[in-house]
Amino acid sequence: MTEQDCTKTESKRARVRRLVIDPLAAGGMRGKHGTSPDTQRAFLDRVCDELARLSDRQLVMMRGWMEANGEGSAKCFWPAFVSIAGVAQGLCPRPIEELPELSSWFGSRAGPEAAGVPGRLVEELRFIERKRRPPVMVGEAAMVARRAAELHSDVLRARELRDCGRMYDEALLGRYDRDKARAEALVAKGEAGRAAGDAA
Repeated sequence: MTEQDCTKTESKRARVRRLVIDPLAAGGMRGKHGTSPDTQRAFLDRVCDELARLSDRQLVMMRGWMEANGEGSAKCFWPAFVSIAGVAQGLCPRPIEELPELSSWFGSRAGPEAAGVPGRLVEELRFIERKRRPPVMVGEAAMVARRAAELHSDVLRARELRDCGRMYDEALLGRYDRDKARAEALVAKGEAGRAAGDAA
């Protein structure tokens, strides 16, 4: 079996264990005194599931953070799950589709309103994924609107350059198109739900 074949068959948990858990455990990181093997296993499985969305590079960064932030006087106990999850969120926000309480924002009236302003839908999606809440604090709506306008301008410029056969920011357009499609799907889902409710 080739290395590529091995990579294809490696489970998400196995990848996190290989890049994060096993190296740290080999270095001496462990559960706190009195932690049962079953409790320890369940904790590490939960950590693996939380970190599975991170890229290999992000997992290596996560390993470094965990190594530097072990608990206890000797810094050799696993960090608390909430701390691990918080750092993981900063490295790679959990997709909003996995958080119904947040994705419902786009299913409300706020979704269609944002869709009517160029760039706004994408910026709101990114804000909510990053902060895990809608932009409802003082000044946040204005900040999102400003960033949306800047993003829209950048996207238009990139498309113009692409259409002229010149160098353009392919990553910017790719990410924008993916995030826009995701946000539009959430808006459409909300509109379908409201239509079904009205029909009933």
